[in-house]
Amino acid sequence: MAAPLFTGSGNPHPVENGFAFLSPYGVPYLAGSGLKGVFRRAAEELALLCDDTHGWTLPLVWALFGFDANSAYLGAASDSEWVRGYDAFVHEVENSPDRVLEQLMKIWMNPRLQKVLEKEFGPENGPLDQPAFLRALRQYQQIRRAVHFQGLLTFFDAVPHPDCQMAVDITNPHHKSYYQGTGQESPHDAEQPVPIFFLVLPPGTTFDLKALPLAQKDALWPLVKDRWQALLDASLGHIAAWLGLGAKTSVGYGVFTLAQQPAQDKLSGRSEEAPPSQREVLKEVEIQKLEEERRRKQEAEEMEQAQRLAAWNALPEDEKILRPLQEKVEAYVRSSEVLRKNIRPDLNRAMNAALKQASQIKDSNLRQRVAAEMEKMYERVGWADPGEKKEKRQKQEKKRREALEALKK
Repeated sequence: MAAPLFTGSGNPHPVENGFAFLSPYGVPYLAGSGLKGVFRRAAEELALLCDDTHGWTLPLVWALFGFDANSAYLGAASDSEWVRGYDAFVHEVENSPDRVLEQLMKIWMNPRLQKVLEKEFGPENGPLDQPAFLRALRQYQQIRRAVHFQGLLTFFDAVPHPDCQMAVDITNPHHKSYYQGTGQESPHDAEQPVPIFFLVLPPGTTFDLKALPLAQKDALWPLVKDRWQALLDASLGHIAAWLGLGAKTSVGYGVFTLAQQPAQDKLSGRSEEAPPSQREVLKEVEIQKLEEERRRKQEAEEMEQAQRLAAWNALPEDEKILRPLQEKVEAYVRSSEVLRKNIRPDLNRAMNAALKQASQIKDSNLRQRVAAEMEKMYERVGWADPGEKKEKRQKQEKKRREALEALKK
């Protein structure tokens, strides 16, 4: 960093001015979502506002970063520079259709979007060409809302190199009563300013930024796979020159310079010449996050399993037999007639197993309770299997009643 970096200013903090720390490690970091946002803004500016686009076009922005219905060039007034750049691109595709936009329109054309387009333009007009679709995007909010696309890139959280240290910076408003008053006050030198302290990362702090492709859209990825790294490097240069990182960039915070390393590897993380510590800190944090998440999930599962086992062991013998059997009976009763025929054999096996288990109970009272409850269950599901002949059904019922009577002795 060439200037102090301030990020996460809106986060809760005891002194009101927060800072972004990576939970649960307490490491200062730049969120991947925020990096994706600033890279997207740089790409949009290059594509629509700059004479030298460095290869960026609006469809490439949508392909790599996803479609944003709230983009400035879609909702701005017609006389804004964003709209002028957008209209210039529409004029370009009138003369030369864009291949990336062609694939995007095919991917975006879901049933919801087709329904909206038919409502606005009528089914008799057929599919829109590229210029007409771009104009419709800007004109109709419902069309923009029907487009959903994540984009082909994901950005990782960025942490500073291990040798970094934090610092304290200060804001010192000298004329508080003038700025916050009723308008009758005037600024003067007799005021007593109250300094406001906040944390920053000092100049000299170094970050590694990393972006990787997501699972690819077969028809779209071949159009960008050979140039996405160079495009991101161009965006990074634009951010360094004009935008900065973090908060308070309008007053000079977040200014940075680029390290000297191969252009194609600045964001891909593939440079073999990068110091080992740069790769290790990112890898270590990512591994720790995944390991911590896995460990917590495993501990929760083990605790839940231990609690279920302890509760099961505390049950009396009759409850250990009746509870799982009751669940099968309830499932059978709730099933349709067709399903009952298929699951009846499994229910019969469960009933027979319960009889065998109950016969091993030494306490006669518990055995009789199991027999009484099973008798109620047979009354609900039927003593004989449905669909069998009358003679067989009579034999089944007689055999099952005799088994329960034997259990009561």
